[in-house]
Amino acid sequence: RYDMRMIQIILIPLAILAIFWHRPAVAPSSLYSLLRGEDQGGGEILPSKTILVAVGDIMLSRNIGLAIDKTNNPNLPFENVRDLLAGADITFGNLECPLSDSTVPIREGLVFRCLTKYVPGLKFAGFDVMGTANNHSFDQGAGNLEFTPEYLKSQGISPVGTGKTFEEAHAGRIITTPSHSPPSHGGEETPPLSPPPSREGGDKEGIRFGFLAYSYSAH
Repeated sequence: RYDMRMIQIILIPLAILAIFWHRPAVAPSSLYSLLRGEDQGGGEILPSKTILVAVGDIMLSRNIGLAIDKTNNPNLPFENVRDLLAGADITFGNLECPLSDSTVPIREGLVFRCLTKYVPGLKFAGFDVMGTANNHSFDQGAGNLEFTPEYLKSQGISPVGTGKTFEEAHAGRIITTPSHSPPSHGGEETPPLSPPPSREGGDKEGIRFGFLAYSYSAH
C-alpha cells in the first residue's frame, strides 16, 4: 500500500503538468523553413534569416552537353538538386564553361563551350549569381569575355568576374534582401542589385551580400 501511494503521489502531479504544459511537436515542412524561423504550428516565429547556397564548378560542355541534347532537356543536370538550390534565397555558382551562341558543341578535350540553349537549366535551378572568372574563361576567345556576362544578364542572372573592360571584370555584385520578405528567383525575378550601403542610413533593415570572382590563371 505504501508503495502504491507513493506511485500515485508522483504520477498525479506529472499527469497534471502534462495536460497543461503539453504542446504537440510539429516537424518542419523543410530544413529551409526551419532555418528561416517560419511558424511550424507552435506559435513561435524566430527572427527571419536569409539562406545563401554557393556551389562549385558547373560544366555543361562535353558529356553533360551530350546528355542534355539526347534528352532535349536543359534542366537534366539539376533535376535532383533543384529543390536545394532554388529553395535558398540566394544561389551562387561558378560557371566553368563560357557561353557561346554557336550551334556546334564540343565533346572532347579541355576546351569548354556551353551552348546558350543550355542556360534555361541554370534558371530552372534557381541561380541568381554566376562567377565567370576561372581557368576556362578564355576557352572561346577574348571576345567571349563580353558575351558570357551579357547573355547571363539578359537571362536574369547576375554575372561576376569577367567583362569587356578592366572595371567591369573587377566590379562586384551586391544583392540586397528585404528584411521581411526573401528575394524571389529561380527564373522568376532576380534579387535587386543595389549600390554599396550609404553611411547616411536609409537601408538599416535589409541585408547586403557582395560577390566577387577571381581566378589564378586562364587558358
